[in-house]
Amino acid sequence: DTTAALKLAPNTVKYMEKQAKCFSSLGRKSDAERTYTAILAIDGTNAAALRETEELRQVEQMKKSAMSAMEGKHYSTAVSFLDRALALTPGDDSLKLVQAEAYLAMDKPGDAERICANILRKNKQHTEALYVRGVVKYNLGETDVALQHFKMALGGDPDHTRSRVKLKLVKLLVAKKKAGTDALQARRYDEAV
Repeated sequence: DTTAALKLAPNTVKYMEKQAKCFSSLGRKSDAERTYTAILAIDGTNAAALRETEELRQVEQMKKSAMSAMEGKHYSTAVSFLDRALALTPGDDSLKLVQAEAYLAMDKPGDAERICANILRKNKQHTEALYVRGVVKYNLGETDVALQHFKMALGGDPDHTRSRVKLKLVKLLVAKKKAGTDALQARRYDEAV
């Protein structure tokens, strides 16, 4: 709606503010920043643009802090930073997926699953959400479902390295499990072990 309004009345700050706020809420930070920059070019003292630009900077800083916490294996701290960032940009799926991976590392697959399911309700082909959900299923021992998710992720992005690596790992696991079962049934116990 704001895009249509801006076509009819270009450079209308009120419409630009609403558009930028929508971009920000959706997690489209670069679009929001570009729009706020355009607003400030028209009105350098625009309070809303100045405030929202500062919030976007805070979100970026919280994301960096969360990633640093993840690298240091301080997952609950990462989740805390991500909660604060998501309060400012609630539609940012990339932040949600980082949070899901933190929950996985904290052995909270239910929380990770919930995040992925919500993202996949909006976009069934979301590569990263499919990947993370595949990891959740793999960790829960649901190898068939994990395989399906990794294949779907690669269907959407054939170059998605993490999905390719996990898909090979799950296929290897399935093959080893089958070989072990076959050896057990043939009474080749040492081989089965």
